[in-house]
Amino acid sequence: NDIRGLIVGTKGMEQLDAKVYIYNALTHPMAVAAAVGAPPSNVVAGGKNSNLYVLGLKAKAKMGGAWAGIEVAQNFGELRQMGVAGGAAAARTYRGSAFILDGGMKAEVEGIGAFTPWGQFAMGTGDINQSESKNLGFQAINPDYRPGGIYGRFAQGVVTLGGTVPGIPIAVASNSLGNRVIYGVGVKATPSAINKLTAGVSYWDYRFHRLTGSHTAT
Repeated sequence: NDIRGLIVGTKGMEQLDAKVYIYNALTHPMAVAAAVGAPPSNVVAGGKNSNLYVLGLKAKAKMGGAWAGIEVAQNFGELRQMGVAGGAAAARTYRGSAFILDGGMKAEVEGIGAFTPWGQFAMGTGDINQSESKNLGFQAINPDYRPGGIYGRFAQGVVTLGGTVPGIPIAVASNSLGNRVIYGVGVKATPSAINKLTAGVSYWDYRFHRLTGSHTAT
């Protein structure tokens, strides 16, 4: 595989940090799969390069003790090496998307301490029908999204916290936002009497974006 990337961002702005990025993962065909350059079919893997692009925008604004951030990403490109029997499309275009919203505020209470409530909401689209020419599931390149203190520690291959549904291709690594709807809220506190101590509590909810459909489950 070849991975390329370009990042363009702001510099020297104290209240706003923003960047636009584009990454490309080029997957070369395996010699044992098909002749190089051969088109894929429903039953034979293709020998053409697959191209995955991730185009995104990431921005964070600060004002006083408050902050708000957003990141959006869009897939495009083509998967050309399917070669899977059972009605799967021979080649599919990437059309998945994802976004992350977060924000919070640090407030000082005189004589008591500092409190920082925060929240985050994130979603990555899922895909449930491999026979369509469009792949609607968000595909990240080398993802490392690990929300919460437990969930993100179980990112091994396609193993997901909570398992998978038999017969439905929804398993993705838990360090990715693909096929996920995740939100979390919490608060951190630092008491005035012990200003070197910080404690926090958070709540997270994890769900699949697309779980099933009549054309993929019986």
